[in-house]
Amino acid sequence: MIENILTKIDQEAQAHPDRVAFDYLGETNTYGELAAWSSRVATAISRLNLAASSPIVVYGGQTFDMLVAFLGVTKAGHAYIPVDVNSSDERLRSIIETAQPGCVISVEPLPIESTVPVLALSQLRDSYHELPAYQPTNTPLMADNFYIIFTSGTTGKPKASKLATATCSVSSTG
Repeated sequence: MIENILTKIDQEAQAHPDRVAFDYLGETNTYGELAAWSSRVATAISRLNLAASSPIVVYGGQTFDMLVAFLGVTKAGHAYIPVDVNSSDERLRSIIETAQPGCVISVEPLPIESTVPVLALSQLRDSYHELPAYQPTNTPLMADNFYIIFTSGTTGKPKASKLATATCSVSSTG
């Protein structure tokens, strides 16, 4: 059982940096890339000086950049709110209005105007190579929010219905 997914990914990256962590139609990325890039994304986020409790919306599809963003947000001490690229503009606006995020990481082009700062994919990717690794002043605790999932239920209006913590149980196939 894995006690802390962030620690486990960093350990895996140190022990096996070239091991494939993500494979999409034959395009692969490694644990070394995942750990290093997410740490640099955390640095980019920390430089935004967001309120400590503010969540961050991560908008996009099922890509490696999304995974990097999720982990970077968490390493920076924020909860992420995943919003799929296939969500309607109205739903996206409603989630942003309800969640009041500190910023939006736009892995795919954001289809709406945002009243909060937006970190675009080009900026995200620049951080992979240009920023130093994040030096955390604190690490997520077991009681901290890791991510926030919005559901609509029967109302059609998004509401945060599930909070998860930085601790999770995952089987390792090492």
